[in-house]
Amino acid sequence: MGGRSAWWTFIPANDGVLTLSTTNSTFDTLMALYTTNSPTTNVITFSNLVAVADSDDAYDGVTFSKISQTVLANHVYWIAIDGFDGASGVLYLSYNFVASSLHLLTINTVESGTVSPGTGYYADSSTVVLTAFPSTNYEFVDWEGGVTS
Repeated sequence: MGGRSAWWTFIPANDGVLTLSTTNSTFDTLMALYTTNSPTTNVITFSNLVAVADSDDAYDGVTFSKISQTVLANHVYWIAIDGFDGASGVLYLSYNFVASSLHLLTINTVESGTVSPGTGYYADSSTVVLTAFPSTNYEFVDWEGGVTS
């Protein structure tokens, strides 16, 4: 975030999905959502912020930002918005929060590689598409384990 950022806090009373958008802003926006390792504190320093999600352009060909992210009840979240390449103008932030049960999906890798998205909370009835990325000189062979739903 640059020198003209605007910040808000959001503390949900329930677990759920928070959707943020800068649609109709008059400049190209960047947006990020942060929490801390001590998520119930409302005192922050930039050194204790943990990035949760970020957005430059919501889709190809647009200049607004959009984030849709699961959030946990009673955790403090910070929303930061700035202009791309120092841009500024009139900022509009819209939000929608839908309370939902969340489920922790734990991802483990056996050899070398990563899976995206990684471990995280996902809302009821959501579809999660997992992609395996093997390390150099490794090959993805198969998935193991199970899912209880």
